[in-house]
Amino acid sequence: MVFGALLATAGCMAVTVDSSVNADGTIETYDVEMAINNSVYPQMESQAQAAGYDSFGEFFLAENASVDRSNVGNVNITEEPGVQNTTVHIELSDYDPGPGSNISVSEEGGMLVYEDRTFGTQSESTPTPTQEGPSMDFGQSMSGSIEYRLEMPGAVQSASEGGTIDGNVVTWDIEGQGELYVSAESEIPESSDGDGGDGGDGGGSSGFGPGVGPVGVLVALALVVVALRRRAN
Repeated sequence: MVFGALLATAGCMAVTVDSSVNADGTIETYDVEMAINNSVYPQMESQAQAAGYDSFGEFFLAENASVDRSNVGNVNITEEPGVQNTTVHIELSDYDPGPGSNISVSEEGGMLVYEDRTFGTQSESTPTPTQEGPSMDFGQSMSGSIEYRLEMPGAVQSASEGGTIDGNVVTWDIEGQGELYVSAESEIPESSDGDGGDGGDGGGSSGFGPGVGPVGVLVALALVVVALRRRAN
């Protein structure tokens, strides 16, 4: 709701999001870039500072995305003023979303489920694959856009309204005034460690090396003892 109000107030805000998810449910990278019209950016920055934040980027990260920075490996926030727009860039890496975050990754029914409520909430419709994003009318002279790219660790099986699926990647592209609720379900890739086949751990390596279990180690030790005794004799 907060972001929707800001988008409408800004009159012109172009948002680009790129998110990449690991198989263990952590987020490898989460990048947000916002180009905000200079006619309103100073007011937005002032409001962020009045709320106790050093910048609008800090405000967005805490209030819109609801990110607990203690769960993030690295955070980088930059703001670059331009002739017409100020570009705010927020980059997160190694993010493990907590329960209070608007970004979440969970395992449900053998599927990995990604959800982002930063830019909108879930509607009553069931998430299904679609081929083109919704078009929203700002009205009058207002305009804005959101481009969202999500990379999942496995093949994506379904996505929220407006998502275009291509293998393990989903993209949303909307223009106008409104909300964008993002969710996707993907397969969980099988671990490459210890697949149980030939050449694997064989079900009894116990850290002793390929094909050598505890019994094998005991036999080897016995042979060594016998050899040493023969040498001594």
